[in-house]
Amino acid sequence: MRGLAEVGVPVAALVSASAPHADTGPPLRGVAVLGEVDGPIGAPHTVGTPAPTEADRAVAAAVAALVPAGARIQFGPGRLAAALVAALDVPVAVDSGLLADPVVDLDERGLLRGTPTSTALYGSPRLHDWADRLGRAGRATVRPIEYTHDVSRLTSTPGPLVALNTALEIDLDGQVNVEGVAGSAAGMIGGHPDFAAAAARGPGLSVIALPSAHRGRPTLVERLGGPVTTPSHDVDVVVTDRGTADLRGLGRGERRRALSSLWGGAVAPDG
Repeated sequence: MRGLAEVGVPVAALVSASAPHADTGPPLRGVAVLGEVDGPIGAPHTVGTPAPTEADRAVAAAVAALVPAGARIQFGPGRLAAALVAALDVPVAVDSGLLADPVVDLDERGLLRGTPTSTALYGSPRLHDWADRLGRAGRATVRPIEYTHDVSRLTSTPGPLVALNTALEIDLDGQVNVEGVAGSAAGMIGGHPDFAAAAARGPGLSVIALPSAHRGRPTLVERLGGPVTTPSHDVDVVVTDRGTADLRGLGRGERRRALSSLWGGAVAPDG
């Protein structure tokens, strides 16, 4: 909405008295306010997160070992992402596309450095209340997408960026699909390719974390069942409940063999 208003597109809005004070920008001009809402109607949408599985926790423990103290991390929503953040035991900053409930846990555990940034809040009232308290204290967390997803900024900000992204499936070349398989949509692109690219190009690390199997089928495939969300050259390390494959500096054949080995040869590296 802010971007539309700033370029002169007419915007009408309802002011929500229940929404957190989290936006960093100046007051919008030229917005037609139609009224004010409060209570359940005006409250932000609540998104719950299921409890992590044993496989999630195994992946998270391996990922946590890759995150150095003082790093900036990016993570998305979901069960595995929550497990990744819960497994961290070093202080980190959060420079992400979305802020989900695990950032509150980081803060309460004394591991959150500085003020996190994101394009949106995606979680429960606990997250909204936490962001509201920060915003009222002058530490608003929500910024425009032109700031949060700017690859130039992400690669030049002090502190290595460690992008912690999940996936539906990955192929032998390291190409990642997060959008859907077998013609069924399961998600959106979001900031997956932006943050993976920034982490791979800067002094940080682009990590793809996923279980080795989903519903009995390997998540490593010869050919993706959906679009390529993130290209292989923006993937540094792949982590599953079976272990870790460090792809940095490997040639195409070496990458295929490393991924095949990580999945126990579920897909032959030469097809």
